[in-house]
Amino acid sequence: MALLSLFFLPGVSYGEAWVVTPSASIAATYDDNASLTTQPHSSSYGEIVTANIKFSRLTDISEVAGQAYIDYTNFNSESELSDQSGNQFLSLYSKYKTELGQWNLDASYLRDSTLRYDFDDLNIDVIQDQARRTTIRLEPSWTQHLSERLRFNIGYAFNDVRYSDESISTSLFDYDQQYLRGSLTRDLSERDSIVGSLRAGLYRAPDNNDAETTSYELVGTYNHAFSEITKGGIGVGLSHRSSSSLSVDEDDNGYLVRMFMSHQTELQRIRVELSHDIRPSGLGEVVEVNKFTLEGSQHLSSQLTGTLQAKAHDSKSLGANTSNDRTYFVVEPALRWNVSPSWYVEAKYRYRRQKYDDLQDSADSNSVYLTLGYSEASLLD
Repeated sequence: MALLSLFFLPGVSYGEAWVVTPSASIAATYDDNASLTTQPHSSSYGEIVTANIKFSRLTDISEVAGQAYIDYTNFNSESELSDQSGNQFLSLYSKYKTELGQWNLDASYLRDSTLRYDFDDLNIDVIQDQARRTTIRLEPSWTQHLSERLRFNIGYAFNDVRYSDESISTSLFDYDQQYLRGSLTRDLSERDSIVGSLRAGLYRAPDNNDAETTSYELVGTYNHAFSEITKGGIGVGLSHRSSSSLSVDEDDNGYLVRMFMSHQTELQRIRVELSHDIRPSGLGEVVEVNKFTLEGSQHLSSQLTGTLQAKAHDSKSLGANTSNDRTYFVVEPALRWNVSPSWYVEAKYRYRRQKYDDLQDSADSNSVYLTLGYSEASLLD
């Protein structure tokens, strides 16, 4: 209840109505290498059933939103890949504006499997066995306008990941990461801004020889709006890392690069990101990651929309253990037909490829999905 009281701030009116959007879907799927292994394997087919509800309430000075999601996966031909426990996700978001500032609070709870596909998860497919995990995330922040063109932001983030007992055999370790960040943004013009940011972080994996990493990052970013529909930015910076465990202590310096470009119209949306970063992992250590991301959508007609997602990342251990260094690539085109305002049919293809540096062979996967879904928003007084 204490957490909920932070979201639903006392004395704040959230408007006259809630917007509630329930949705559900059932998908038939086929995958020729669902566990993405280089070992002999068979193809699998099955179904995925999902149920989801989103809610939000918006006023001139405040916003509150949330989501509850659950799904179940069943592979008929490979029962060990079936996820009988399902995946559950809960999230809450709150925003409150004052005359010169804004308060944000973002929190979520996720209970899922390591075999669940998540486009943004760098730990995806890092192992070929199934283990349950629980992730709790909390991110409060405050933005203060110091002048018409100058604003300051400070925030804290906590991320806790716990694996079930079967993860003992999969080389995964419980970990938590927390960091404190601050940034100063200066609007140079209507189209240009510069940002200076500083972040201090702590990563801990006690079960991996009491592994602990302290990191500091200093980044400068330049953002530019080429037009009302096209924007871009580039950030470069330095990092310092101190790692310790029962067996070794290490200190090193590195660099950070983050770039993006976005283009959005009424009918089209494209976003490209490229980064060199240090990220937490379930392997009991932080890893150095080079990452490329492409996301796009195109309205082909009033009822037909095409989407494309692609991601490639190269992750390297910053310690002595390089057995999990790997290159990972996924591309996912999809076509959605809105049969009616509430019902849709979607066809999707996904290709995955993974290559561990210590192994000669790479693993490939081809999968297809055919989904029937329902979604309809409604107002509650």
